[in-house]
Amino acid sequence: MKLAITQMALGVLVTVSAFIVITKGFPTQFTLPADGNGTMTVVEVYPHLTIANVSVWLALAFGLAVLGCGIAQFLKARGLKGAKPL
Repeated sequence: MKLAITQMALGVLVTVSAFIVITKGFPTQFTLPADGNGTMTVVEVYPHLTIANVSVWLALAFGLAVLGCGIAQFLKARGLKGAKPL
């Protein structure tokens, strides 16, 4: 029972954090500090389907899978708790 609750909590944690990264997005503009002349440099990055994007989508999928397994395990443990042996 404790393992199922822990599994559900971790599944929610991973799913929510991956969802926040997906909805907020990755930073696309970075400002570098001033060089010797005192000018700031702005670097624009246009991310496509990179390893970081794929890994966040995989984290979302695995988080949902862990959450689903935790729920199934919790329901199974609750159902067997009150059952009488044959």
